[in-house]
Amino acid sequence: MTEFQLKSYTRAASYGLATLFVFFLAIQNYRYGFYELVYTATLLIPLLVLGVAYTFAQRYLDTKDSAHQILLGLMVVLITLNITAPSTNATHWIYPFGLLSYLILPFKGANQFNGAVLFFVSIIVLSAQ
Repeated sequence: MTEFQLKSYTRAASYGLATLFVFFLAIQNYRYGFYELVYTATLLIPLLVLGVAYTFAQRYLDTKDSAHQILLGLMVVLITLNITAPSTNATHWIYPFGLLSYLILPFKGANQFNGAVLFFVSIIVLSAQ
């Protein structure tokens, strides 16, 4: 197994497990009545499935990881849209996607991504309060 194939399998497994966890998180939030978070999870699931599909489509090619950064960025944007809502606790949803970025992106790219997310989310939380 080559390094590229191992990287592709790791990314696909990471996206797949994240999809499974977000699905069960959506069910749990539905039970508790956090419907805004259910809608967010419903929008996150197709993005995660798209990540699995993109990973399998690019499994034999050594390309840039910009599409993974864009997908993770869209997921974080969906979550930050709920941070300013008064009845949701969406800030804890960003942490798993920060960890997911370390499994999907190269280390330097994941550090830059998480630094940018930390900066912008901090500004949004401070402006909301």
